[in-house]
Amino acid sequence: MDMSTPKLIDVETKIGPSIYEGIVMLNRLSFAKISTITVLTALSLSAQAVDFNCPLTDCSNISAPYNQERKPSHNGIDFAVPVGSEVFAPADGVIKIVSQSHSAGQYIVMSHKNSYETLYLHLQNSLVEVGQKVKSGQVIAKTGATGIVTGPVLHWEVRKNNQPQEPSFAH
Repeated sequence: MDMSTPKLIDVETKIGPSIYEGIVMLNRLSFAKISTITVLTALSLSAQAVDFNCPLTDCSNISAPYNQERKPSHNGIDFAVPVGSEVFAPADGVIKIVSQSHSAGQYIVMSHKNSYETLYLHLQNSLVEVGQKVKSGQVIAKTGATGIVTGPVLHWEVRKNNQPQEPSFAH
């Protein structure tokens, strides 16, 4: 029994199928021998999270925390803020969506490295355009009370591979 196969299968679940398939292909074609160090390097690079900063000047006034146990679940954090407060990019990224919906009001979706996205809902207005590259700390919008809300709020979500993640940020 080849002992390397179970290790690669375990690695596949941690680093994702595309990296795993590349490792297997290289091994099969004998173009390269993949060492344990190479696999561990790929694993650590793929698992890196994005370090997010607070998307507001003050993120202490949380009106509704992230809560997957609630039905329906609350996939982000709601910050009670005055209308017109600046919303900052919490990390470098690219604006993916600037739109509006009945429930979310005006909103922005931003893409970040390592398959992360951040969402900003209930905005008064957006200061960015789709495709625009933004830097951490850049003002991207003004808070509002659009969509279905009980008052002025910023709803902020973090997703990885389109799956909700509990937001964390540096204050």
